[in-house]
Amino acid sequence: MMNRPQPGSTSGDEEDAITLWLRDSLSQAESALTSGGEMGWSESQTQELQREVDFFAALVRRSPNPPRPPEWVLEHVRQMLARSEQRAEKSRQTTVLSPRQQAMRDAFLDSVQRVRRTIDQFD
Repeated sequence: MMNRPQPGSTSGDEEDAITLWLRDSLSQAESALTSGGEMGWSESQTQELQREVDFFAALVRRSPNPPRPPEWVLEHVRQMLARSEQRAEKSRQTTVLSPRQQAMRDAFLDSVQRVRRTIDQFD
């Protein structure tokens, strides 16, 4: 089983929920951008999608200074972070976590904080 992630690894199935969400958001934005010509979108709509792709690509790469996305994307990310922070707060009230669960929660919280700091730059 050479492909099996090692403890503490954050690759593949072991990625935290925030990182997976960022990758999924990037994939969706890239897909929408690719099909933009077929959909008959205007140049401004295509440029907005490109800004969204650039933003999510920078977050996936963990760039500390991503380009500013459209405002609706920022609002969506803020809402997602708020929900994630609420879930994390509830999980802190869990009394017993295995070391693996603690590591996964810590990776999740690190990602939430990293994305939060990045998003807060735009305020």
